[in-house]
Amino acid sequence: MTARPEIIAQKRHSTWQKFRIWRRTQSALRSERFGSDAFATFEAGVTGSYPGSTGGVILAACDDLYYWRFAITLLLSIEDQGERQQVHLHLCRPSAATLRHIGGLPALLTHVQLTWTVDDCRLAEGLRYRTVYLASARFLIAAAVMREAKVPVLCIDVDAIAVKPIWPAYAAAQARGDAVLIQRPTESSVSRRLRAGAVGFNPTPAGRRYVSAVGRAIAAIFAIRPLYHLDQIVLFYLMRTMKHRRELQVADMPDPLSDFDFSGEAVIWMAKGWAVKNSDQYGDAKRAVDARYPQVPQVPQVPDMPGVPAGLAGNG
Repeated sequence: MTARPEIIAQKRHSTWQKFRIWRRTQSALRSERFGSDAFATFEAGVTGSYPGSTGGVILAACDDLYYWRFAITLLLSIEDQGERQQVHLHLCRPSAATLRHIGGLPALLTHVQLTWTVDDCRLAEGLRYRTVYLASARFLIAAAVMREAKVPVLCIDVDAIAVKPIWPAYAAAQARGDAVLIQRPTESSVSRRLRAGAVGFNPTPAGRRYVSAVGRAIAAIFAIRPLYHLDQIVLFYLMRTMKHRRELQVADMPDPLSDFDFSGEAVIWMAKGWAVKNSDQYGDAKRAVDARYPQVPQVPQVPDMPGVPAGLAGNG
């Protein structure tokens, strides 16, 4: 989708835009028809296959840049844990080289049960910053995955590295609520009161209603051309309303599932911000994972592939 990370000039929504976003989240809760046309437009641009209906699914999304720099390592780090795990990857406008690469991965993975979808990103047309779409894409596809597979879904950032088996660490929290979220009640901004690095949805009636409203609301909000990310603010507005009405039971995401400090207690290391992504600490962790799977190519097999900077060697 992008050849390099986009820098959003103003990292906040205006008061008017926040009101418009809030109003659409409430409409998505009032009626299952709200946003259904926009969501149908999203789905019309999606091809691929969904996970099976047994066991939970770890879900992430990426464009070409993030696929080659982060997604392969994420998949290999989950494979490295030696436990069967369904993983779904949502690819935003992937190149032919990316599709060839991911098509060959199932034969190279023993423990990861990999499925993927391909998104032509038609809802991103007209956005000033395509990264706004990329940040929300996993929550769009999560609504479709939940509807189709009816299994628990854990959405994580694609620039993460698993250092312990994920689902056993998540299962206890997953069993306690309709959604498993990272709440930050002391934050003043509604865009930061919930962190979207790790978000869990359960296939309970309330959990399914929540993820459906998230998907339809986000799809509908793209029509107003937001200039900043939608994932956290939409998740928060919907959670707040449903919790206030006692319609949603929320469990807290365990800290080890979203660890920024590369601590020994971590289950998932998260690379927050490009300073961390470009750090020696992250680079060393990434190289250690990649080195254990020399049979998995870390670079596209064609020169000058759109979306991947020249010289990118997949080593962080």
